[in-house]
Amino acid sequence: TAEEDEEKAPSTASKSKRRKEESEMENQLLLGDVPTSIRRLVINLIQSGEGKEHAFTSLDDIAAELKLILVERPSVFFYEINTRGNSSLDFGEEIFGREEEIEQIRQEAEIVSLERDSLLNTIILVGGEPGIGKSSLVEASAKRLAGSGDWLYTSCKFDQMQHRPLSTIASAFEEFFESILDDEDEEDFVEEITDSLRQNLSSPAIVLLCNLVPSLRGLFPDIMRRVVSDTDLSSMLIEEAYANRVDGNGQKYLDDADSSRNRLHYLFRRLIYAISTFGGRGVVFVLDDIHWADTASLDLLTSMLTEFDHINPFAENIHRTQRVLFFGLYRTGGVYDRVDTLDRYFTKFDDSNGVEAYYIHLSEMDTAGINTMLSYALKLPMRLTRSLAVAIGAKALGNPFHIRAFLQSLVDCKTLHYSLSEKRWVWDIDEVKATSIGEGVAELLTSNLASLPDTVKDALRLVSLFGSHVDVPTVGSLKGREEVFRGLDLAVKKHILEKNGDCYKFPHDMIRQASYALMTEAEARESHLKIGIELSSQLRSPESQPESLVFAAVGQINQAKSLGFTDTTMSVEFATLNLNVGKRSIEVSDYGSALSYCETGIAFLRGGVSEWEREYDLHLRLYESACLASYVLAQPEKTSAFLKEINDNAKCLEDKLSSYVVGVKSLGSLGKVDESVERTFTLLSELGEIFPSDVTPAIICEELKATKTILNGYSKEDILAAPKITDKRKAMAMKLMSVVSTFLFITKPLYSPLISCRIVNISVTYGFCSESALGLCGFAYSLVSVLQERIEDCCKIGQTALLLIERLGANDMKPKIKAIVHSYLFIWLEPLQSTASVLCDAHRDALQVGDIEGSVLSANFYCTHSLMCGD
Repeated sequence: TAEEDEEKAPSTASKSKRRKEESEMENQLLLGDVPTSIRRLVINLIQSGEGKEHAFTSLDDIAAELKLILVERPSVFFYEINTRGNSSLDFGEEIFGREEEIEQIRQEAEIVSLERDSLLNTIILVGGEPGIGKSSLVEASAKRLAGSGDWLYTSCKFDQMQHRPLSTIASAFEEFFESILDDEDEEDFVEEITDSLRQNLSSPAIVLLCNLVPSLRGLFPDIMRRVVSDTDLSSMLIEEAYANRVDGNGQKYLDDADSSRNRLHYLFRRLIYAISTFGGRGVVFVLDDIHWADTASLDLLTSMLTEFDHINPFAENIHRTQRVLFFGLYRTGGVYDRVDTLDRYFTKFDDSNGVEAYYIHLSEMDTAGINTMLSYALKLPMRLTRSLAVAIGAKALGNPFHIRAFLQSLVDCKTLHYSLSEKRWVWDIDEVKATSIGEGVAELLTSNLASLPDTVKDALRLVSLFGSHVDVPTVGSLKGREEVFRGLDLAVKKHILEKNGDCYKFPHDMIRQASYALMTEAEARESHLKIGIELSSQLRSPESQPESLVFAAVGQINQAKSLGFTDTTMSVEFATLNLNVGKRSIEVSDYGSALSYCETGIAFLRGGVSEWEREYDLHLRLYESACLASYVLAQPEKTSAFLKEINDNAKCLEDKLSSYVVGVKSLGSLGKVDESVERTFTLLSELGEIFPSDVTPAIICEELKATKTILNGYSKEDILAAPKITDKRKAMAMKLMSVVSTFLFITKPLYSPLISCRIVNISVTYGFCSESALGLCGFAYSLVSVLQERIEDCCKIGQTALLLIERLGANDMKPKIKAIVHSYLFIWLEPLQSTASVLCDAHRDALQVGDIEGSVLSANFYCTHSLMCGD
């Protein structure tokens, strides 16, 4: 009606007048160089009475926004931003919506940093779905701690397709030492670490540690120079570890598996102790994606967390606190929920008195957290991004990585863009709500990657075939590398890849998965196979090839097999490659990977033209290594199956000998001690060493006297100059007797003197080996305890055993022999204080070589001797 029109007219005129005043005010603010954020605030303040969505609701809102602009984040909101020519959003390194988790980490770090006398480690286990922000949260927290000057920081990341044994954890120490060795301010700290390692580790142990962490070699030049000429030291080298299990005739003695693993664990514990107890700083150790970790790495982590025998309990001033804060990041849900592996290790942490495990589960971000993220990225107040946050949160289900990927897709399709006229990011909320994210962010990422140039896509496919990263030398060894490098560098410029040093890496695993999804399964299979064959062909070169190339080649070949590759043309070559890397895995105590490689090698031979008869040696070596690995991993069913295969197909007794040792030890480890002993005596009879079924004191005395008569014809010099044993059967017989001696001491002690006598007799007749020293010790003790011989004469035999171990360079057995001699023989001649000191050293040395039995024996007698002498 006319009356209604008259009522509306003033209102329309009023609005028009207000808009004109707003425009004039904005022009005045613009001419006055008032920052956009302040200009926007003033205009929005004037508009607040119009009921707009972004209107202020109270004075507190105004005060909060001013504080945000001028005080809290002026670098983000106060200063002008320039996005000309840049279509990417900048999220910075801020962590949004995780304030409680950040505070929990800060509190735990504060507790760890306190001087505590208790032997206790701390690990924070952070779990959540892919893209939820685990790595970002922990990395930001760790960098804040390191930035305070009170903490050192090192990290490593496990990869689904990287299988080089223990290399991931070793790389964390390598990068750590590379960083501090180049820093002049850390010279005193480095010197303290060096002194600590020199004082507490033997030279062979330092050599082994330097081969695991090459950066350490520069700290011990004198020891590394001696390694070429010192056979004792060179025998400890990890590259020769497998060869050292072979005697003069090539007979493999794969029976020190447990000791090699214990030795490596001890060295890493000693290393992290040296780092974390000097310089007045703690250590933050981050292990990312532990759901991809191999069992050897998880075992090492467990050892570093729960065991403290690297700290000498018998030394004075042992209360130097080890301050290490471990982080373990893992995925949950779907294929990443490894209940059968991670949960087993988590249970160990929970049950241990040596570690406190705290669990943080990251859930989806709430709307407030998403809004804070958008506000930061778009450089806009949260009241302006609130509706966008609600819409995107519903699309991306509160997953930070999904949110960022979806936002970038909105930028790419211009739904979200920067307006030069308004000097801010703008969007159409209805278009945002209408934009589909498909079946998930993986599909969205794949779709985005598919639109890239072919050169970039080819490069991304290549990197994804290797896992989360690939190094420049590996790429450089491939054909067409120039074009590949061009694609990789373009991907780096587009922020799809990152380049750190000589390594190209995906910034997130989901981008790697999307890149891999650009190929069909058949294409992926053929690509893996092609790369594997190309890399393996370079291994035939007479020039030395880096170890990483060997593992990369085998990894590609095995991945092709897992995707259905069945051609048997190169099955023997592929099986041999798997055997070689399986051996290498055994050398560094990664028995889980070793078993996997050996089983894959066996699978390459199975069903092809190559059977046991055609490739006998290859089959035998694969099954021997698989048998050993399964035994160490406590998988008796597999061990039995491998043993049966060897026994059914081995051509002669000599080829069964290595598996016999594993079989005997396997039975003993399962608690079947009587069966193990019975099996050993059966095997010894096959080797020509027959023992009486019923042992009497008369038989023992007769055997001791006969052996004494024989040994009286040999001086100490004769024994030390005697040749090494070359008869494989007799050598294996002594090995079996050495293995079963501990079981006999418990179940059938009357056999112990007979075993010692038999070892001595074989040694005198056929030659000496490290087991000969054990036989001499047992024989000397039996002379004292049974025949009541002069202790001085028996101690001379014990001294000969010690010298024999030195001459043979049998470092692994030296601590045990030292403990036996000083506990059972020298105790009757030397002061208790003197033997106690030697036993304390033997305890430490046994741990360094991984001999847990020897360390316990030494510790037990050290405590006894110390108590008896009043120490």
